[in-house]
Amino acid sequence: MLAAMTIRRVLSTLLLASPCFAQSGTFEPRSLPGCPDPSPPQLGVATTPDLGAVARVEASALPASTAGTWLLLGTQTAELPLDAVGAPGCRVYVGGVVLDLAMSPNATSGTAALDLPIPNSQALIGAELELQAVALTPSTNAAGLSLGHSGQLTIGRRTPLPVTAGLVAHYDATDPLGDGSLPEDGSELTTWHDVSGLQHHARALPRAPFYRRSGPGGHPAVDFSRRGDDGLTTGPSAAFDDTDWTVFVVGADASTALFSMSEPGTINHEVLLMARSGPRLSAQHHTRHGNWFEVTHQDVSAGPFLQEAVFGQSPTAVANFAEGSPSTTGGRTVGSPTSYPNAVIRALTLGRRGDSRYENGAAKLHEVLLYDRVLTRSERDQVGAHLAIKYGIPTAYPGS
Repeated sequence: MLAAMTIRRVLSTLLLASPCFAQSGTFEPRSLPGCPDPSPPQLGVATTPDLGAVARVEASALPASTAGTWLLLGTQTAELPLDAVGAPGCRVYVGGVVLDLAMSPNATSGTAALDLPIPNSQALIGAELELQAVALTPSTNAAGLSLGHSGQLTIGRRTPLPVTAGLVAHYDATDPLGDGSLPEDGSELTTWHDVSGLQHHARALPRAPFYRRSGPGGHPAVDFSRRGDDGLTTGPSAAFDDTDWTVFVVGADASTALFSMSEPGTINHEVLLMARSGPRLSAQHHTRHGNWFEVTHQDVSAGPFLQEAVFGQSPTAVANFAEGSPSTTGGRTVGSPTSYPNAVIRALTLGRRGDSRYENGAAKLHEVLLYDRVLTRSERDQVGAHLAIKYGIPTAYPGS
């Protein structure tokens, strides 16, 4: 936690931004290794270093004797020889070092990783950082050091959402206040701002969930895991009165309702996405209590998940996808569900929305998107791939 806060403070003070830089962030490794080892440590960035994202920096090919790995982070290049300290031929290529941070090891794979949370500040677009991994390897030389290739990380703009036509609500934990700032870690999030531009902000119902700056996978998340009544809801809106919908939810650690849209104070004419035990992701056309059609996915979505659901007007016009793969289980009808009315005022709820064991569990939500139409398969693939890349989730979406 302290490291993440320190990284954010340091990055927020950098003055290397280039306002003309208008692409996604990049990481470019340098060609020269830091030491003349046959297999020097390799450095890479697994997620795109964009504003508001968490760049996962990974060191690989670490020697078996590695006792620890550190990441040097600086603002300029350098070439500092280490011969005098017992590491002949080794060079530090990072200058203006502002941080040296311990990386979390994985002894089984010979790797180490560190999450770099990037503040959601427009002033950082184009900022360039130099990175280099240093492995503590007692048998390598007198200094016990093995230095890998350095590389340049450039902070980019967040990749724009590829499909915006029909978008009526968008909740993103990397920008929960809608102004680029982040709440304090562990604080209550009383309002999750809609960043679609339509002002469908979701407010505490009645108590607020907690905000996690570094949730599952290192990504910011809204945590509905701490209270029994910490859902978030919008007011009733005519924007939610359509009959056809496409919904995307990115979350983790879920066993509850994730997204609900129904007549205020009821579960009538509801569009519902939820996680049953496993978790197995479910999409449900809910007419009223005891009457619904449900499609539950056959796969257990361990770790962070990406759910896509499509709803038409009739009860059985429901398709459910987990990580881009369609459900093959067929549907289950309970009672006598009916078609959605042509016009019904609904309110939207995120997280818990009831007191049953399926609706009052826990979840961490990263992002939720609602479209008031059935997107084409191509459009859904584009949105799915965008979210998969953003959160580092392996999926079946083309291009992810």
